[in-house]
Amino acid sequence: MTTNERLLEYLKQSGVRFEIINHPETEGNSCTDSARARGMELRLGAKSLLVKSKRGFHLFTLSAAKSADSQKMRKILGSAKLRFATADELWDLAQVKKGALPPFGTPFYSFDQYLDDSILSLSQIAFNAGALTQSITMPLADYLTLVKPTRCQFSK
Repeated sequence: MTTNERLLEYLKQSGVRFEIINHPETEGNSCTDSARARGMELRLGAKSLLVKSKRGFHLFTLSAAKSADSQKMRKILGSAKLRFATADELWDLAQVKKGALPPFGTPFYSFDQYLDDSILSLSQIAFNAGALTQSITMPLADYLTLVKPTRCQFSK
């Protein structure tokens, strides 16, 4: 089962409201390109970053309109060093290509999740659904029922 199929099944079983948007694969796989393909504002996108510290991998999620501050992320994790997951690690750990990682930590993935305050002001969010050709939009309240993140501030 692909990550996309697993995610759709997970959302259906959870009983949350969501919509599927099929779109062409974006050339650069950037958040701006994904927002344009969805026909939505950039700020509504949830950008997922998988990073590695000495303790393992961690999922950081923030508004696609923001940039992550690696110094703040290191402080949150209490780690002097931090790096982004490689394309191979994304595939091995999450079975996704760069740009397709959905914003779900435990229980969907075994990563602890950190959610930036920039997401909390939104009424809905959009994100790639484990595939670069499909996105999900959902009310933020429904998303928050599914995730149990550490809420913090790590955006610039």
